[in-house]
Amino acid sequence: AADPALAAHPERPAVLASAADGARLLGELDRAVDLAERALDAAGPDHDGSRLHHAWLALGSVAHFRGDFAAARDAWLRSGAGRSAEAGVSMASAALAAAYGGDRADARDLLDHARVGIARSGCCSHAAFAAYVEGEMLATDRVEDSIPHYLEAVAEARRCGAVFVEGVASVALASARTRTGDVAGAAEGFRGLLDSWQRTGHTTQ
Repeated sequence: AADPALAAHPERPAVLASAADGARLLGELDRAVDLAERALDAAGPDHDGSRLHHAWLALGSVAHFRGDFAAARDAWLRSGAGRSAEAGVSMASAALAAAYGGDRADARDLLDHARVGIARSGCCSHAAFAAYVEGEMLATDRVEDSIPHYLEAVAEARRCGAVFVEGVASVALASARTRTGDVAGAAEGFRGLLDSWQRTGHTTQ
């Protein structure tokens, strides 16, 4: 993103967008927002939305981390625009933000629609993420009901090597085990997660 040769490059918006997403994975949240906004500015008002997927993904993720769930929902929905392969998982992410923001009806509607698109795409990692979101939506009322969905998410993610989805679902699973009194299981899960996040370089997580 800092290469001077990028200034006149036709793919400048897409490169800046990818850099933004990379920055948020490294925990550089302010930098991620700056790069994403530069990507949007570089693309201009008549941009191809599919080239800015990673910019909106980064903005949604940062807003989510910072507790601005309305902004996260909207950014994640935009991240799926023009990209049929990612539309389902973007909608599932928006459902997660809506759930955390307390709008359960919207979260349910978004996740139900997301599952249709994910089933159509046949993407294993997206299916795993949807199972994780289902667990998060159930965890508020009856945490024990969420555990089978987290286990499904972890198993599905492992099946296709979706390390990030396996990680976030494992965090939720360990948290659920804590809340149901399985302290030993939770401790084992968290210990493994510390090693996993450090090994894969996901500083934010």
